[in-house]
Amino acid sequence: MPAPAPRRAGRAGRLAAQAGGLVAPLPISPDPMPGSILPVPWGLGVAARVMALWLLAFWSLGYIVVPGALEAFGITRDALSARGAAALHAALDAGELAATAAVLWRCLRSYRPRALGWFVARWSPVSAWAGPLAAAVACFPLVDAVAAAAHAALPADGGPWGANLLEAAIAAGDPVTCGLYFAVVALCAPAWEEAIFRGFLLPSLARNLPAPAAVAASSLAFALAHFSPARFAPLLLLGVVFGSLYARTKSLGAAIAAHSLWNVYIFAQLVLGRGVMG
Repeated sequence: MPAPAPRRAGRAGRLAAQAGGLVAPLPISPDPMPGSILPVPWGLGVAARVMALWLLAFWSLGYIVVPGALEAFGITRDALSARGAAALHAALDAGELAATAAVLWRCLRSYRPRALGWFVARWSPVSAWAGPLAAAVACFPLVDAVAAAAHAALPADGGPWGANLLEAAIAAGDPVTCGLYFAVVALCAPAWEEAIFRGFLLPSLARNLPAPAAVAASSLAFALAHFSPARFAPLLLLGVVFGSLYARTKSLGAAIAAHSLWNVYIFAQLVLGRGVMG
């Protein structure tokens, strides 16, 4: 009686072999390589492709898509009201957040990174991140001093969507304008910047570099990506602060929180007329 079983198995095997010629196999992620921060299932080639695509999207949105849309409607930035400029900045940052998520999902989905601990907030236990986050916040006055020195030594270079525009809009004193910019600096910008630089780039580099070197390299990329010589030094230092926090806690939530607190710290000074945007 059990004799037909091999025949059925053989037939199933032949059907599978025939189907194999018609249906492409699902991508199988390579075994993750141990990294000094997280296990990394992709190599530097994938990391470079992700960063190149992200940089292209980032640059295109800020310097081609949005300015081109304004021109198509016959609108100049200088003609925008304070509220209009704030709303446009909020829309731009929402676009950057969506583009960052799309690039990461498109390039990394087959690796299932969250199953390996990537892009996880890690709020529990609180003791794992509360102390390191407090240490990061304690560095803010030093970063602020570096920003003030850089601001005094170098000409302002806020660019089309930079600090100069923010400072001018806040100076108008409109609560709606301030609310829109607060949403940008406290919520949107920290999320996408930390996702790409600390959530992705830092642990990717740590596959081949010791954690301190990976923190330094990702901080350099973070500072350079702002295209601002006047803000390079404080941004580099901020990258080290946020990167060290992430390397210690592996918590993207803690890194986003630190970035948000820094932005709120500077935003409050700008509103009060005392700050220098770092």
